[in-house]
Amino acid sequence: MASSLTFVTVDVFATERYLGNPLAIINVPKGSTLDQTQKQTIAGEFNLSETVFLHEEDPSQDGRQLDIFTPSLELNWAGHPTIGTLCYIGQSAGATEELDQSIKLRTKAGIVNARYNHREQLATAEIPHNVHIHATTVHPSTILKTQPQLEGALQHVLKSGTSSPSIYKEIPVVSIVKGASFLLIRLPSVSDYLEKLNLHPAPVAPASDRVLDKGWTPSFLGLYFYVILQDAEHGVTKVRSRMIEPEILEDPATGAAACALSSYLALQAGGNEATSAYEIEQGVEMGRRSLIKTQVTLDGTGKDIKQVTIAGSAVMVTQGTIHV
Repeated sequence: MASSLTFVTVDVFATERYLGNPLAIINVPKGSTLDQTQKQTIAGEFNLSETVFLHEEDPSQDGRQLDIFTPSLELNWAGHPTIGTLCYIGQSAGATEELDQSIKLRTKAGIVNARYNHREQLATAEIPHNVHIHATTVHPSTILKTQPQLEGALQHVLKSGTSSPSIYKEIPVVSIVKGASFLLIRLPSVSDYLEKLNLHPAPVAPASDRVLDKGWTPSFLGLYFYVILQDAEHGVTKVRSRMIEPEILEDPATGAAACALSSYLALQAGGNEATSAYEIEQGVEMGRRSLIKTQVTLDGTGKDIKQVTIAGSAVMVTQGTIHV
């Protein structure tokens, strides 16, 4: 096993350093015996929302192996590690005559087919997806335990049970792939509600085995709060969001949650072979503004997802060596 490995950190879903979501990328050479336990330990040392291990290209394999870890567990797939890694690979290629560079990654959730546009410095990935809206929903009172200031947004639902322009009668739980699930909590405005979320104490999601359908646990389960700023009548649905999770308190950019939300909204809109585009701004309250672009295409029935793509930029911040 190599005694040291090179790494870089990049800020993802941003075009300027010190914005977006930081990501550590560890380069794993051929022949390395680095095991998953060691990878988990290294991810804990970096203590970022995610750390990835990018294996050297192997012509005998379909795509470069990418392993994704939080400080405490391995993920099948996640959005900001995917986009950050694609940008790193594209930017490492140096000068090229090709405007779009094709890149393929191999994750636990499946193959990621992607391209990196050198002129725009933008990575776009068709993600592996298994979108699932769970049968169990969560009552808004669960959120009020730590977010009493949201009562104004929820009161019409709680008192009458009727629909309102704010939150749904029951909060939907959506998985983008097995292992990545989110409560999607819609709020009516940014200034009155989204900006005023409490982090101390932070809201806590129910135990995943209480709300996820059989066969979908174990899974990460996050709370994704969002406000729709501009609807699709203008071509792109624009959204402001925040992702709260007790382990890290708040995430400046959550690609998996953005894809889950986009897929949910697209399914609610319906339409045979319909394609919906979204721009999701996250991390503003943290001072780490991120911009996530997604696109969802439904199948011929309008009731299932045919394709999900996610796009974004990334900039390198640090590079160095880690000893193992």
